Amino acid sequence: MIILIYTLPVEIERSDAPSSIQCIMQEQGVSEEVAQNQIKSMIANAWGKINNYQCIAQSPYLKYSANIAKVAHVVYYNGDGVSNADGMTQNQVMDLLSEPLVLTSP
Repeated sequence: MIILIYTLPVEIERSDAPSSIQCIMQEQGVSEEVAQNQIKSMIANAWGKINNYQCIAQSPYLKYSANIAKVAHVVYYNGDGVSNADGMTQNQVMDLLSEPLVLTSP
C-alpha cells in the first residue's frame, strides 16, 4: 500500500487507472493530503494485524508473506524504489549487497 502514496504523480502523468488515493479524494471530496493520511492509517493498521498474527501463528506461509510485505514497504517507503531506484532505496540495496552482515552467536 505504501506505493500508492509515492507513485501518484507518475500515475497521473501517464494517465493510468485511478489509484486508491484518487478514489478516496473523489468519493469523499477530500484533499490529496487527507487521502494520503487515510492510506497511511490503513498501512499502520495492516502492520499491526500482520505483526499480531505473526506472534500468534507459527505458519511458514505467514512468515514468508510478512517478509514479502516488509520488503515491499522498505522498497517503496522513501518513494518509488523500483522505477526510480535512486537515493535512499538505492543506498539501502547497495549497503546490503556490499557490506557483509556480521552474525554473532548468543
